[in-house]
Amino acid sequence: GDLMQAVESTLRAADKHVIITVGRNCLETEKDAVEFLISRNCDALIMHAEALSDEYLLELNQSKLPIALVNRQVEGLSEACTTLDNEKGGYLATRHLLELGHKNIAYISGPIEKRDAKLRLEGHNRALSEAGLLVNSELVFEGNYTEEDGKLGLLELMARDLPFTALVCANDWMASGAISCARDLGMSLPHDLSIVGFDDGVFAHHMYPRLTTVSNPFADMAEMSAKYILNKVYGQSNEIKRSFEPELMVRESTIQYEG
Repeated sequence: GDLMQAVESTLRAADKHVIITVGRNCLETEKDAVEFLISRNCDALIMHAEALSDEYLLELNQSKLPIALVNRQVEGLSEACTTLDNEKGGYLATRHLLELGHKNIAYISGPIEKRDAKLRLEGHNRALSEAGLLVNSELVFEGNYTEEDGKLGLLELMARDLPFTALVCANDWMASGAISCARDLGMSLPHDLSIVGFDDGVFAHHMYPRLTTVSNPFADMAEMSAKYILNKVYGQSNEIKRSFEPELMVRESTIQYEG
């Protein structure tokens, strides 16, 4: 929602109109959305696309239909991409828990074939290594960024019978699922389990406990993508920022470990 609003308001200020379709992180749906927009003779495409391959996007760009990519890096399209330092974001989340005294930290990742999920997990592992802790693959569950995967992930990690006092989730939806599941199991949060998310979506402020998470400035990246298209297609000269830094947002879902 923030992404679409930022694109629409930026382009509307330049007297341009936006047609919006939804890809739902599905390859066929994303392709269908692109083909629909091409059929409408759009001047350019601004995309937050995760399922489409790099090769498809490169071919699309070479068709002389300019594209801009939000929160994605594709080799050969660097000027059209805005990206977040996902590795640093994963690092910040786990380092926060380490600074609170946690040493047994579980992790629910996104699908590892996705670049952002892979980098967030690498940041988590770097924080553990810097603290002199072994990276234990048994404390990692691979999810798919859904609330249900947060629930399934917590249950699976607990079934492995390895102790952990804190949990990092690679997005807020999975953190939401984990929090819901933990409460269903009778846990007192954050005393029994500290949880960190990623993205800082609007609902992170309204969860109980309010979610400690890593900010992902979707709106800022979307605005820059829109300004890039205004420059490339309509001859404007907006200043473009392509790389964004995450920030840790500390709230009530994490607590000092007293064990």
